[in-house]
Amino acid sequence: MADRTRLYPGVSFMTHGSGFTDANLFDVPDEDYFDGSLTGIKAAWELLHAASNGDFDEGVATAVLRNALEEAAHVLDSTSKSQVPSRRGAAVGFLDAMAGALADAVKAWNFRPTLTRDIRGYEQCAAGLVDDMKTANAAFIESMSGKSVAKRNARPGRLRTNDSGTSFGEAVPAQA
Repeated sequence: MADRTRLYPGVSFMTHGSGFTDANLFDVPDEDYFDGSLTGIKAAWELLHAASNGDFDEGVATAVLRNALEEAAHVLDSTSKSQVPSRRGAAVGFLDAMAGALADAVKAWNFRPTLTRDIRGYEQCAAGLVDDMKTANAAFIESMSGKSVAKRNARPGRLRTNDSGTSFGEAVPAQA
């Protein structure tokens, strides 16, 4: 970890190497389970402390927290429960500490206005996307409606069709 740089001041476990493409959002060492659990709890403390101090831009804070949670969950999912030192204990300690912090925060925070706003925003966005899709599909159907029958009738040796597309039984004469 010595050759890696912290992504954020005060958060030791989110690092990158020479470029930001190799960022590690849960850069904790392989440890015995209980030592790792303590490391995970300390990592949660660092992250929550940085977030509560405003060390992240408002638009970035949610993404930083989400990315750390996703990466810890990935570590937990991809490591075995064996006695071999791994990052699993840190992932468990981190996720448990974050869940505890969220449970405590919900007791003190009036979440209803924020989540109501978020739900309405998503519903409006989804409704707009559905309307856009309906408009695009209608335009596509409109543009294709006459083309398939006209295209079939324009081919030599094809049967003529009526407006509903059923055959009259006559071959269309070849065009010169």
